[in-house]
Amino acid sequence: MGKKKGKESFRLSFQDWILGLTAMAVAGCGTAYFLRLVLRYTVTIHIFFLCFSVLIFLIIGGMLFWKKNEFNRDLSIFAIISVLIFFFVALLVPWQINSWNSRYYDREMRYLTEKHFTTQFFPEEIPGGISDYHFRFEPGILGLKSYATVGYTCPTQVLSDYRKDIRKNAIIGPMSLNSAREKKLGPTYRAQIAEICGVEMSELGNVGLTIAFPDNIDDHKDALVYVMSCDYKDGVVKTEVILVDITKDWVCFSKYY
Repeated sequence: MGKKKGKESFRLSFQDWILGLTAMAVAGCGTAYFLRLVLRYTVTIHIFFLCFSVLIFLIIGGMLFWKKNEFNRDLSIFAIISVLIFFFVALLVPWQINSWNSRYYDREMRYLTEKHFTTQFFPEEIPGGISDYHFRFEPGILGLKSYATVGYTCPTQVLSDYRKDIRKNAIIGPMSLNSAREKKLGPTYRAQIAEICGVEMSELGNVGLTIAFPDNIDDHKDALVYVMSCDYKDGVVKTEVILVDITKDWVCFSKYY
């Protein structure tokens, strides 16, 4: 009788073990880092980075310890490079936020601050009893405009308190929505802006206000616009404004960067 052929075990080379364990270590560190970001902020792309790192960790681990004959060096190298790229992208590049949950407002503002997108007149906290909350942040990458807005419907008394502070601190306004949208401001508004920004009216020219309006602005055509701060640079008047629609108890804080 011939000898029975035993099932031959597949052995990885020392270099394969080093490469595979390195890929697992990088993916594991990426998983821990991206999990921290997901818990700390509300940036959707962090969830993608987290899922990718977990998947890579499981795939490389499976090839090392269960299906060694399927170990792929190119995949391991790709995994290491990809996770490292994602790490630096998450660390250095600001990303979009689009949130409808007011519980995450602290996280959203923390992200803006840590990415150096500061605001002066956004609320410190979101009051109770609100509805229709929407926070949006566009960091201005890939040709997009850079802005942040947060709007919601609030109790009448809350809106009344807001209006007292707004009237006290506004530098221009109230303006109607149509006036604020004009591409060329009238001489009175231009004179105010020139004085605030410390430039001559002749230098200011025929400009309009650059305001980041929320997506649902057409639902609030009676809103009044209060300019809280503005900055003139390269022919653009960038603003931080607060919009108030007293007919619907709605308020929106907006900053154009």
